[in-house]
Amino acid sequence: MKTVWVQEGRETIGNVVVDMIDVRQSDGFVVVGTHGNGVYSTYLTEWPEGLGSTTIHEERFKLHPAYPNPFTQATSISFFLPEGGPVGVKVYDMYGKEVETLLYRYCQKGENSLQWNANGLPGGTYFIRFNFGQIEKTQKVLLLK
Repeated sequence: MKTVWVQEGRETIGNVVVDMIDVRQSDGFVVVGTHGNGVYSTYLTEWPEGLGSTTIHEERFKLHPAYPNPFTQATSISFFLPEGGPVGVKVYDMYGKEVETLLYRYCQKGENSLQWNANGLPGGTYFIRFNFGQIEKTQKVLLLK
């Protein structure tokens, strides 16, 4: 299939046990985790004949960890949407008081990201709450001052 694997680990993939394979169908990105021999990734540009979407892991909403966390001024927040739709992202302090609305709009299918600039806020623990359809997820971040 003319697949070119990009080495993410120290050694070649070799003849080892593959513990995990994950596919992002939106762009064909594949990651393979081996047993003790590193992690490898590639992009599939064509699918083998007879390989239908039912045999590939269905994508779901994914909230990636904020980075950096802890942070001093700003942190990046990214998430994957299996389909386009309205997304709400709000920040709450440790007492449950809403501090800021970061996002409330339609987002496209696939990877999305935003930044939270927390200038002017005191240091402490904050909670970032995501809403997408019936899905609600919360992530804890630590602002250092």
